[in-house]
Amino acid sequence: MSTLLPLKKVYRKFLRKVKKFRSRNVETNLDRLRTRPDIEPVYVLQMGKVASLSVSSSLREQYEGTVLHGHSFSADDSRGDVKTLFRHFNNGENRMKVISLVREPIGRNISAFFQNFSKYVGKDFSASSYTASELRDIFVEKYDHREPLDWFDKWILSNFDIDVFNYEFPKEGYLTLNNEKISLLVMKYDLSDAIKQRVIGDFVGLRDFELINNNISSKKDYSEMYVQVKKMGMPPSYVEKMLQDRYTRHFYLEELDHLKKIWTEKEVVNAKEEK
Repeated sequence: MSTLLPLKKVYRKFLRKVKKFRSRNVETNLDRLRTRPDIEPVYVLQMGKVASLSVSSSLREQYEGTVLHGHSFSADDSRGDVKTLFRHFNNGENRMKVISLVREPIGRNISAFFQNFSKYVGKDFSASSYTASELRDIFVEKYDHREPLDWFDKWILSNFDIDVFNYEFPKEGYLTLNNEKISLLVMKYDLSDAIKQRVIGDFVGLRDFELINNNISSKKDYSEMYVQVKKMGMPPSYVEKMLQDRYTRHFYLEELDHLKKIWTEKEVVNAKEEK
């Protein structure tokens, strides 16, 4: 019996390598829409900077059906694989599983700002000499801060006729919704990997699903400046606006006071504490 367990682990590892090789080929991934019609495709459709790439890449290695990862879903999408999935979904009675992760909007937006640094700053991070304070001001002024706040209406409600704000979001940090076309899993970005593995595994029918992390900001060249900007905090008016939005109150209602404390610029917090 003891020798069987290592053999099973080796075999599982071999199967994952085979699946990983296959998943790198977009055509092979999409072919499963035709060759495996019995398995619903999974689309990790999300707003970005919610650790979703780890979810989709892990699923591609372990799920037998089509797995795609993206930020949009339309007939004229810039990506051919997404357009193919869109046509498949809107043709007849084809069902789909959708996974969307949520993150408190301030931290999410700061992360997205640094990920797309040159778009907002006008130069690559390596060529920038801005201070943390200057970058904080550029972020507040130029970034589209409503992006996460409006995301569910723009992509989930419009495509699948599911309004997530009509359903109470559980304290456990995840929710599954179903209609005649899709099964939707909404879950918090900041859940532990152990919980994510269990919830996603149950959702897609993978008993031994394992989550493999990647694309972590601490590995990026901007990681130190990113941490500095986060530690500085944000203007009180900005923090208040973001935290009082429907999105934040729906998904992070019990954490509002904590989020306000950690994100309000530190000199303002310190001044209040001294009074």
